[in-house]
Amino acid sequence: MKKVTILLVLFCFWICANGQQIEEARNMATKLLAHYPGLSVAVGIKDSIIWSEGFGYADVTHKVCVTENTTFRMYSLSKSITGIALAKLISAGKLELNRKAVDYLPNLPEHYKKVTVAQLIGHSAGVRHYKKGEWMRFSKGKCLLASDALEAFINDPLVQNPGTSFQYSTFGYIILSAIIESITKSSFDDYIRQQVCKPMGISNIFLDQPNDNKSQQSIYYDSWDNSK
Repeated sequence: MKKVTILLVLFCFWICANGQQIEEARNMATKLLAHYPGLSVAVGIKDSIIWSEGFGYADVTHKVCVTENTTFRMYSLSKSITGIALAKLISAGKLELNRKAVDYLPNLPEHYKKVTVAQLIGHSAGVRHYKKGEWMRFSKGKCLLASDALEAFINDPLVQNPGTSFQYSTFGYIILSAIIESITKSSFDDYIRQQVCKPMGISNIFLDQPNDNKSQQSIYYDSWDNSK
């Protein structure tokens, strides 16, 4: 059996909480199992979750079913959470969009001297993205601080002059995460938990670290063939 990423699928249906419409949505979710080993659905209206349910398997080999409490990897959705953390620091007057990144991380290489916080947020700073094969190699590593991850790319040249054009970069957000650590004097993980997630009542969120298995965490699959 090939492997595939188990996706968290959030159905944004504006539906009423009646049995027929939920059953229709349940049928749609079930059909997706032809393409993915497992998924989780949640439907919310205003401040209430009106339906949540798991489908398929979180662990195919051991036949562990997905439930409404199964955790999935967020991948680049974490950039949105980083954005919320940055907004809180800006609102508190601790971070300025137009300040240079080196104002907060003075040990950045010389080629970062013109890069601004706003450019990093908007993916126009010129910071490179993953090279072929890098993502998988990095995902298997363990990193407790965002600042510790800088060495993987920070000395590489920029791919364009800062502010020139849009150039998507996960590494740019690692720099932003390191800036958060520098300002708050805490780890990125702790700050996100305490200042972003806790006020919203989100408790079951954590860094995806190798060999740090959580009881309700889905298994990672990089491809999927349901015919086998």
